Order: sequence, then C-alpha cells, then structure tokens
Amino acid sequence: MSTSPLTILYVDDEPLLLQATKAYLEHLGFHVETTDSGLKALGLLSEKHYDAIVSDYQMAGMDGITLLKEIRSRNPDIPFILYTGRGREEVVIEAIDNGADFYVQKGGKPAPQFKELTHKIRIAVQKKQDRKALMESELRFRSLIQNSSDIIRILDKNGTILFDSPSSSRILGYPEGSLVGTCAFDYIHPEDKDQVESDFLEVHNNTNDHIPTEYRIRKADGSYLYVESVGLNLLDTPGINGIVTTTHPIHTQKMAELGMKKVADDLAAAYEELAANEEELRISYEQLKEQELALLESEERFRSMAERSSDLIILISKEFLSIYLSPSAHSVIGYDPEEFVGKPAEYWAQTIFSPSGPEFYQAVQKTMNGESVSNLEVQIQKKNGEYAYVNINAVPTQHEEKITGIQVSMRDITPVRKAERAFRESEIKLRKSEQRFLATTTNAGFWVWEVDADGIYTYSSPAVESIMGYRPDDLIGKIRFFDLFDPSVRDEQVEMAREIFDSKKSFSNFINLNSHKNGRCVILNTCGTPVFDEHGIFSGYCGVDQDITTQKEAEEKIRDSEARYRLLADNVHDVIWTTDERMRITYVSPSVTDMLGFSPAEIRTMTFRDLLTPESYQRIINHHYEWLDQLLENKKITDKSTVELEFIRKDQTRVCTEIMIKPIYTEYELFIGLVGVTRDISKRKHTEKALKVANHQLSLLTSVTRHDILNKVSVIFTYLSLADLEYASPKLTEYLRIIKMATDDIQSHIEFTRVYQNLGSQEPQWFILERVMPRSVLPVNIHCLNDLCRFAIYGDPMLEKVFFNLLDNSIRHGDYVTDIRVSAYNSDGGLIIIWEDNGRGIPYEEKDLIFEHGVGNNTGFGLFLVREILLLTGITIQETGIPGNGARFEIRVPKGVYRIVEG
Repeated sequence: MSTSPLTILYVDDEPLLLQATKAYLEHLGFHVETTDSGLKALGLLSEKHYDAIVSDYQMAGMDGITLLKEIRSRNPDIPFILYTGRGREEVVIEAIDNGADFYVQKGGKPAPQFKELTHKIRIAVQKKQDRKALMESELRFRSLIQNSSDIIRILDKNGTILFDSPSSSRILGYPEGSLVGTCAFDYIHPEDKDQVESDFLEVHNNTNDHIPTEYRIRKADGSYLYVESVGLNLLDTPGINGIVTTTHPIHTQKMAELGMKKVADDLAAAYEELAANEEELRISYEQLKEQELALLESEERFRSMAERSSDLIILISKEFLSIYLSPSAHSVIGYDPEEFVGKPAEYWAQTIFSPSGPEFYQAVQKTMNGESVSNLEVQIQKKNGEYAYVNINAVPTQHEEKITGIQVSMRDITPVRKAERAFRESEIKLRKSEQRFLATTTNAGFWVWEVDADGIYTYSSPAVESIMGYRPDDLIGKIRFFDLFDPSVRDEQVEMAREIFDSKKSFSNFINLNSHKNGRCVILNTCGTPVFDEHGIFSGYCGVDQDITTQKEAEEKIRDSEARYRLLADNVHDVIWTTDERMRITYVSPSVTDMLGFSPAEIRTMTFRDLLTPESYQRIINHHYEWLDQLLENKKITDKSTVELEFIRKDQTRVCTEIMIKPIYTEYELFIGLVGVTRDISKRKHTEKALKVANHQLSLLTSVTRHDILNKVSVIFTYLSLADLEYASPKLTEYLRIIKMATDDIQSHIEFTRVYQNLGSQEPQWFILERVMPRSVLPVNIHCLNDLCRFAIYGDPMLEKVFFNLLDNSIRHGDYVTDIRVSAYNSDGGLIIIWEDNGRGIPYEEKDLIFEHGVGNNTGFGLFLVREILLLTGITIQETGIPGNGARFEIRVPKGVYRIVEG
C-alpha cells in the first residue's frame, strides 16, 4: 500500500457527526473530505478520485443504499463502507447484496468503533489493489496461453487435466474446456499409453531431462494425431500445483515418414508375390475356361426358370454385389432389374430394405456363412414410396465346395399381411368395446337391462344386485320388469308402463317405486329405447335404471328442515343462507335487504360471482375447491369454516362481512349443500384500519426521533473520545467519565425503545417450542438439554427473544453456569415450561422484583421484556428456584394457547 495518506469521502446528513468523524479519522492519518447528501457525493466523485467512500444509511433525499447503487453503476470497484446507526438485519443484507464492502454500526464506544472503521477502510482499499494486480497478471498469462500454437496443459499427479489451453480445441476438435476434469491418458493410443505413462512418472519424480515424448492422441472425430510433448514438474509451485505439459503436433512429418516406409515395403512384397503366382495363374486360366462352358449351360437353365417365376429371383456375388434380378422385380419391388444390377448390399439396405436393414444384413451374412434362410418376413419400400411385405428364402451358391454367392427368392405377401392386420384390428376394437360396455354396466352404479316384447328380461347387468338385491340369473328369462313394482302402486305404474310400451318410442325420467328382494322400497329413475329386429319388427326395450332413493329421501328431509329454521332465519339481523352442492343459492333470509339492498328473490337468481368483489370471489372458489378435494378424499368437509368476504351492494358500494359456513349432510352422510351466516363487520374493519394507521404513524415518529437522538449520542461519544486524547486535569477527567456513564444510559434506554416499539404490533403465530431455543449463540462452556419436541405455543413474533433473554440472564448473573435444562409437560392448568440452570440462583427478596422495569445490574430491561412478550397471549412467568442451587423460571401457558405437535 502507498505511504501517502488515503483520501476518504465521508457522507452524512448530521453536521456535528461529520465534523467529529472527520477529526477522528484525520487524527488517525487519513485525508477526509465530507458532504451532507448523496447527490453532492455523486458530484464530487465525478470530479475527484477517492480511495474509499464511507456513508451513513438514513439521509434525506437519497439514502445510503441508493447512493451505493448509483456508485456501483458508475464505478464498481471503489471501496464502499456503510457507517450507520440502523442495525436492522435487512439493511445489512441489502447493503452487502448491492456491493458494499463492509458495514460498521455507529453508537458504540468511539475508540473501538473508529478502530474497526479504519481497519475495514484499509482492508477494502488493499483488496481493491490486490484485485487489480491479480487481474493484470492473469491478463498477461491468459494472452500468452490463448495465442500459443501448442497445447499447454496443467495435470495433477494422476494425469487429470486441471487446465487446457484454447489451442487444444483448435487442434483436437473438442469443445473448449470440455476435457478439464478428465484423465489425459484416456485420449492416448493404446499402443503408446505405457510409454507415455512411464515418461510422465519420470517427470513426476524429476528424473526426466526434458526429453520429448512422441505418441498418438485421439481427436474429437476419433482419428489419432501424432504429437510431441515435454513436461515440467511444478506440483510444489503455488497457483499452479501441477505438472505443466507443452504438446506440439508433428502429424504431417510423421505421416510422411510412415508413408515412405510403407511404399518401400509394399513394392518388395508385390514383386515377390508376382513371381510366385505367375505359374499358378496360367494353370487356373485353363481350368476356368473348361468351367466357363459348363457354367454357361447351367446359367441358361436357371435364367429360363427365373424369368417365368412370379417370385423375384436375385443372385448376389461373394463381394455382396447383385449380379442378376429376374423380370418380376418390377412387380415385386417397383424397380427395373437394370437399376439394381451391380449395386452393393449397402445400396439395397438404403433403398428397398430401408425399413428392415438390420434383418436384411443379418440374413445376407448368415447365408454367406453357409446357412440357409427360410420364410423370413420383412417390410420393404418400393420405388414409388409404398411399403410392402415380402417372404424371403436364401441359399448359398457353391462351386467346388466354396461359397461363391447367394441365391435369393422374394415373394410379395402384402395382401396376406393386410388381411391379417385388418382382422387383428377388428378383434382388438371388438374386445375394447366389450370391455368398455362391461365396465360401464358393472361399475357405473347404473342398472342396464333389456326386455323382450312381453317385458321379460333378456339381459341384466351385475349392478342389479347392489340396487335390487337380485342376481342377473334371478331375472333373465324368468320375470317381467313390472313384477318388481311395489304392490302399493303396481296397478298405476303397470298402466303407465303399458302406455310407454305401446308407443314404441324412447322415454326418460320414468320415476317408479319397486320392491327390493329384502322387501324395502327402492325408487328408480328409468330411461329406455325401443329395439327393432332386421325386419323392423318391434322386439322389446333396452334401458338404464338409476337408484334415486337416497336423493328423494334427502329432498324430503330438506323440505322438513327448511320449515323449522325458516321462521328463525327470517327474524335475525345476520343474513342466513343455504346453497345446494353446486353452491347455487337456494334460500336467503330477509335481512339480506338491509345488508345488500337486494330482495331475497333477487338474490336467488344471482351467483356469488355477481355479489362478490373479484378478490373475494376467488377466495370462496378456492375454499370450494378445498371442499371438493376433502369430499373426494374423506367423503366429508371440514365441519365449520370462517371466511372474510367483501360484497357489492345494489348501490355499488361495498360491505365487509364475516361468513361462518357449515356443510349439510343427509342421514347417509351424503353432502347436499351448505348453510351459512353472514355478519356485517364494516365498522370493525374501519376501526382496525384506523388503529393500523395510528400505529404506523407512531412507529414512524418514534423511529425518526430515536435515529436523531442516537446520532447526537454518537457525536457526544466521538468528542468525548477526542477529549480523552488531549491532556486534562484529574477533575476534568472525572467529569468526562460521569458524562460518558450518563450518555451510556441514554443510549441503552433509546435502544430499548427500538425493541419495545415492535412488541404486539403483529399478529401472534404458532411456534414449535424446540425451534425457538437459542442454540446458535450458546457458549461452548455451557451444555443445554431440551425436552420440548412435542409442543407448539401461540405467541408474539418476538417469542424467540424470551429464550435469548433467559439465556443472557443465566450467563450474566449465574456466575458459574455450565448446565441449562429446558423441559415442558402437561398439567391440569395448562402447559408448564421450565428453564433452569446450575448457577448461583436468585435471592428470595429479589424474585418478585426481577421482572420490573429498570431492575438489574445491566440494562434492567431483559426480564421485563420477557414478561411483556409472554403476557400478550396470556402466558405468565415466575422464578421458583432455591438460592444457591441455580435459577428456575416457570412459564405457565393456558389451555388453547398451546398444542401437541404430531411426529
């Protein structure tokens, strides 16, 4: 770091604190310039250079976080320290997230506070200088590596690639950086691998005298490249910690060398072979001449047979070239024979055999090995693009017991395969249709039936047994449908049924009373369709019966129930209403007119969408979906729900309501609708809103006042510390000590108002007791045992501070505490939570005083705050320990404010 003083820009809207901090920092060797606003600071930064910026958080116009964001957008590297009295965690997090180097909180003792500030300024500046030097060094190194024509790598002791230069990608073809983390030996030709590993070991052991190693390395396309590598052991060099290899391609030179050697070897071998085979060729020529005549005769016979066959005959040589195709090629594959003569097997596989290439290759290879192929069915593609199926038979052709090729016969079996496929598809469709019909009649809960022209059952689905108690066999061919009518109404229902039968038309919603096999009554809703034979003659009916007994009984019970509570509902101030299972309004009490301005008759024609604001309608719809899920899972809805909704009156004004909703069931536990009570809570909401506004304004006033006072306290502390640095008489020193003590008390009281201000300002919540224990701040010399996992309590969001303060009390006043035990148990009066330690305990005469404001050796707020937090939800605390045996705090939680946590 430079020996010249660092230039600091200090930003704060408190003039006295600006002067004090400037004086203190300049006393410590800094050059300090100050300004009282963020906007002025930005102007200075555009004109001058500063080594670092120190800024307050809470300032008029532009706060410290906004200033930080502006500076980072212009100069992302300049050190920035947030120096403020705002100690909230979210301010610290936001500052760090937006690029602050450090955060220093005002309000403590000036000497250590300024020592921390100067230390962090110097660290931030040094970090910036180190980053700049590192970036310059890295830029030089990267430029050297990226422009090198050789491959430069860093390997660990096992050969794993730690760094791979960009030239590796250019030379080998792998994506840049993709080989990092892989083993370099995996890319070396197997024949060269042992030698390379041996030479690498010598480099590792520092026994290699920088002798290059030649080997082949695999490229991305699978080919191998000749290269030459030299290695240097830098495993002990910080920042590298590996073996550096430099690899230079020598492929062109190596291939030229190998090519020349191969040419020489080939020429020598060719000369020797030519001399040895000259005589053999002469003899073979005479033998071939004789065989040629016999072959011509055989070929003529074969050609005559092949050209008359409807099957396609193909001859393939041992070189897999087609040498003959019969004229039927045009009808079987759509090609002329000349288009395929002389074509290799690969051409066949890519054209007509493209749908079944692997099978074709396998058959050809099998035949060429001396085996026959019979009845091989494969799919081919004709010249016009159509697909066809062929049956292939193939046998090897031989001469003097040597395989000379393959003879293939190919028959078009497409019509046969199409017929088979059509038959299978029709079978599958028929089977699926039968399965769907069987599933419908068996599981749908409907009884499907058929009767003949006389009304006798000819078919009955299995569902009849669950509805009527009879099995299908009890009905089919034995009884008529009207024999099941209940005797009390049989004559009337038979007459109605005969009218339907005589009409020979479809019918629906024929409600009829029947007798179950066990004698009870069953109400059915019947639908039917007439059936006619192929000559158009009426042959009976087919139809469906639905059991609606439960529905009818439920409707009757609802009518009885409505009559009983309608009188009550018509005379209450709250609005009482009912809906059916689809949330359609079926009843609303007359008091709805006073609340919403609509008459009951108007309400019954409206939906909740018409009556509610969009937000409230979405809320009730979400509840409806929850109720449906509960019905599907448990067949029951939560017994009672309370929802706050905002209705729109007839005059378009709005009214806030609280609705209590309860499900309605039949005696068979069938859900049939909802009953609800709606109460106007507009006045309560207005009162709550007014209280929130008043609390917010009071909180804002308190926060601003506290901030200003703490700034003044910081100024006092700063000038007191500066006064300590000057010579003073003993009497003046005593006066300064007293001023410091008084200022400490002021600061402590102000800090307490910050904590106490939030008490009770938020809704209580449920807390799992074990999770609010202060484990993270537990000193290493204190052991804490908890037995709380089964309980949760209802308390203020500051509940966690209760147990932090109890821990602080044990540490500060227990003197020699080493063990703390926290337990909880159920009692007749509620939950008892015990906090006990093995310290010196609390004297009897102080037990009632320790919870009072201002009592204690420290701030006097700790246990007072504990009691206040607990009292918000009716929880009490007292100290019941024995002096000398440790402190014991007993917390009593009333019933309803705690519960047992499952699991």
